[in-house]
Amino acid sequence: MLAQNNPGARFLLTYRPVEEVAESTEARSKNPNDFWLGGKDGFKVGIQHWNRALRRMRDFLESEAGKNALVVSYHDFFYRNEEFIPTISRFLDIEFGETVRRAWREATRDFESTRRPKVALSKRHRRLIEKHADREVEAYILKRIEMQREGTRP
Repeated sequence: MLAQNNPGARFLLTYRPVEEVAESTEARSKNPNDFWLGGKDGFKVGIQHWNRALRRMRDFLESEAGKNALVVSYHDFFYRNEEFIPTISRFLDIEFGETVRRAWREATRDFESTRRPKVALSKRHRRLIEKHADREVEAYILKRIEMQREGTRP
């Protein structure tokens, strides 16, 4: 609908690994005041939502509107943004000056300093991912990201 109402619009879509999404939703589910996740099996819910989001992303990318989309790796955007800037610059057809680059670096540092510490996944969590994560659609998304890095069109 957004693409139909905005002809020629460009879209940035974010990919984040299932392990991180599920871990994040699990942390939220431990908060009894979280209306959406409180008290649920947040890890399993996270995998389900990740699967659905990636399937919808693939459907969008395969549509006509998907020709104007760039899939952004969460890690590239937040951690390797100096390396990522040329890709997004090409996609948006703009140059980022030093002021924007500096602000991006500062925002990344601020974001990282407030993040919850990560812990290793339990055996149960690894099994849930192995059993339920849609690795086929993930491979499609990762291939798209790699092609974009190389400057080739999918």
